[in-house]
Amino acid sequence: MQSVARRLADIKSAQRWDFDYHDPAYTKVVESLDRCYPTVRFGDIITLLTDMGAFSLYKTEFFVDDGVPFLRVQNVQEYGVDLTRDTKYISQEYHQQLKKSQLQPGDLLLTTKAVIGVATVVQDDLGECNMSQNLVRIHVTDGVNPHYLAAFLNSRLGRVQTVTAATGPNQQYLNFERIRNLKITLPPHPIQDRIAQVMQNAYVERRKKLAQAEKEIIQSEQILADRLEIRQLDKHFDRAFLVKVKDIITRMDVHHHLPQFTEKLRALKSIKYPLVKIDNIAEGIFNGATPRTNSEAYIEQPEEGIPFIRVTDITDFSVHIASALRIRIDIHEGMLKRSQVRPGDVLLSMAGTIGVAAVVPNGIREANINQAIAAIRPKPDVIPGYLEVFLNSWMGKFQTTRLSRPVVQANINLSEIREILIPIPPEDLQHEVVTEIQSHRKKAQCLRAEAEAVVAEAKAYVERVILGQEEVPL
Repeated sequence: MQSVARRLADIKSAQRWDFDYHDPAYTKVVESLDRCYPTVRFGDIITLLTDMGAFSLYKTEFFVDDGVPFLRVQNVQEYGVDLTRDTKYISQEYHQQLKKSQLQPGDLLLTTKAVIGVATVVQDDLGECNMSQNLVRIHVTDGVNPHYLAAFLNSRLGRVQTVTAATGPNQQYLNFERIRNLKITLPPHPIQDRIAQVMQNAYVERRKKLAQAEKEIIQSEQILADRLEIRQLDKHFDRAFLVKVKDIITRMDVHHHLPQFTEKLRALKSIKYPLVKIDNIAEGIFNGATPRTNSEAYIEQPEEGIPFIRVTDITDFSVHIASALRIRIDIHEGMLKRSQVRPGDVLLSMAGTIGVAAVVPNGIREANINQAIAAIRPKPDVIPGYLEVFLNSWMGKFQTTRLSRPVVQANINLSEIREILIPIPPEDLQHEVVTEIQSHRKKAQCLRAEAEAVVAEAKAYVERVILGQEEVPL
């Protein structure tokens, strides 16, 4: 356990008894802020600090399908307000009642709960918006650039302060008093403008690279459909539809028989290659189990033990071993022996986020899985990478979604996975598809890494400027 000695007078002066506030890592940052430029208490430059007030809109009846965007924490990103992230909407009537939280261009937004301390400035073209109680809107005095403040708060110098300032017995939150007590470095206005511009340029470059990456992904997704010569889909479906009695013997729920699923199934069956069930092209299909949380099955040291893979450890085309828990080898070879996975097995998520597929790479010599993941061990004539590509395509995703049971937590069982249909082209075509798709995905991965590196480099530059470690060309 880490310890630090502080004078009682310093503790009383700060009126903070928690370790985080007195952690040398935090105090070192705060003490470095005024080495080059003056610092101010954030509250001394704030002219407006408000949240949504006493209203609470987290009841289903308050939300509408189309109305005024109601921003939550996930909608506030460093690069701006993002309405693509599961945006909720409220009626114009409720928007007018929530006067305090109506957003205006130029407002500085700050997240105060869940993800704490993310700041952005409301863009001019956003239009009418409102916000939840987990955000605050801030106005500052003339002469202070809000874009600079967002850059400062999003930097390490700001995030260390906001995270440390968070309080609360269960879920941490950032209250008004502690927002006002944040320490802000204020360089001359031209330097504020320069810093703001550097970050804005970085975010623009990031968007460009992410857009290029998305094009690569779209191209990769089209490759499989092109090589299999699948027919074009009808994208317009009636909300009301009829189903023959003979088609609902095994599944009587509406979800399973939605017209979009039926249309995609027809298209899949039009492919000229043999269409077989996964059960027929697999040597084995199995899932795992989970040792009791309070048992001694788990090992805390990441370099020891056997990786225990959960749904959160896989994404489309990737198994993230670094994040996996570790279990004892006797558990791996004993009670979980039947769920041992090996390189070439295709993992498929069965609960929560359904239908995510990834091949166990050659670098993973031993691993195990929990009950929410199915392992599919393909026969020699089916390339694991091809099965992975198919399951992650719309042709695989619609089947896992259709077969799933949309209850509180959506799920799909092993029997239903065995029924998934997959076209089997010749092996050389399977290899060709996998090679082409991997090429596009690698390009996309590189572009995404470059996009984040651009922002990271800009942040590092901003920090050096604020601390006086780099001169600013004006």
